Amino acid sequence: MECNSNLLKIINPVVVDDSHYFVKDLFQKKFGCAPPKQGIHLIGFYKNKDGYYLPASYICLTPFKKTLLVGGVMTDGRVIKQMSDEEKQIITECGGIYLNLLKYTFERFAQDCDAFFGYCNNPRALEVDLAAGFVETEYQYLLVNFHKPLSAWRKKKLFKIVNKLGPF
Repeated sequence: MECNSNLLKIINPVVVDDSHYFVKDLFQKKFGCAPPKQGIHLIGFYKNKDGYYLPASYICLTPFKKTLLVGGVMTDGRVIKQMSDEEKQIITECGGIYLNLLKYTFERFAQDCDAFFGYCNNPRALEVDLAAGFVETEYQYLLVNFHKPLSAWRKKKLFKIVNKLGPF
């Protein structure tokens, strides 16, 4: 776990009540809309050389039927450019901020839900999602992380309900 402890010296995951202040512009750039107001907002902050905390990565978790819908995941390349070569090397060796923030999410919120769902139609993001612990489902773009034992009936029901939501 040396990698995680080194990464946590660089990126500090924080749950915030209102993500708009921190990620509004980046979210608009990446997704063409404002970040969600509802949900659980997790931001990976980076402390730059001037002592300012900058949002390096973001995840929104939306509670839904005893699951958490993972959406709006993004990393700000402008923040990464401000990092030292040593910090960038540590992040690269650990698999990236996105991967580690997802893993942190799965661990931190495991007791708050029966499963995590994701929706991904980006091949690059899909690689990271799968490496973090998501698996693909029979539904196009729908991913799941069942971290608790659930009956086959419950899983099937969740797949159908969450898939009907479309992108989230």
